[in-house]
Amino acid sequence: MANLDFRGARWQRDLRMEGAQNPKGDPAMGDLIKMPYSEVTATLELLDKLGVTPHDFDVLRTASTWSRATIARVHKTDPSVWAALELEDAATRAGFFPDHFRALAKSDVLLRQVLEVILGQAEITYPEHLINCDAAPFVPQGWEMAEHRKTGIWKWDPAKVAFHLSKRQERGSFIEGNKLLKELEEKPVLNANVLDYLLAHQELIPESWKKDENGN
Repeated sequence: MANLDFRGARWQRDLRMEGAQNPKGDPAMGDLIKMPYSEVTATLELLDKLGVTPHDFDVLRTASTWSRATIARVHKTDPSVWAALELEDAATRAGFFPDHFRALAKSDVLLRQVLEVILGQAEITYPEHLINCDAAPFVPQGWEMAEHRKTGIWKWDPAKVAFHLSKRQERGSFIEGNKLLKELEEKPVLNANVLDYLLAHQELIPESWKKDENGN
C-alpha cells in the first residue's frame, strides 16, 4: 500500500492495481476510472502546481450541471470555450470586469451589435461633446466674475489640452495667483465653461488628470 498527501487530504491505494475496477451495475463509470494510478498521481501533481486544492474538487462535485459541463468542455479543449477564455484575457486587459461580461451575456441585442461591428456591418461612433464657451459660466454665491473670454463652441478633446506650470512651480516653489494670471494673459486658456461642463460630465475627465506627478 502507498500513501499520498495532497494539500491536507490523504488517500491510500494499492500500487499493484493497474487501474480501478468498474463497479458492477454502475453505468455512470467511464474510462477515467480505469486510468493507471501513476497517471492519476501525475495529474494531481500538475493540478497541485496550478493551485488546485481538494476544496476545488468538492466545489466541482456539488456544482451545477452547466458548471460541470463547462469545465469538461475546457478539459476537452472545446474551441468555442478556449476562444472565450482568450477573449476574457484580452477584455480584462482592456478594463472589463465580471459585471461587464454578465451584462453582455444577458443582452442578445448588445451581443448582436458587437457581432455586427466584428463583421463590418456596423461601426462604433462616440458622441461629440460640444461646449458653448460663450455662455455665462457658473459663479458661486458671494463671488463675482472679473473677466470672461468668449471662445465660441469648443469640441471636447483632452488630447488638445496641456497643463501649465510656471517656471517657479516647476522648481517646486509656489506662485501668487495674480502673477500666474499675468503669465496666462496671452495664452489660449480654457474658460470656466469647460470646467462647468466637466463637473457635469465627470466621466469625461481622464484618469491621468486625477493624479499628481507621483501617481497619487
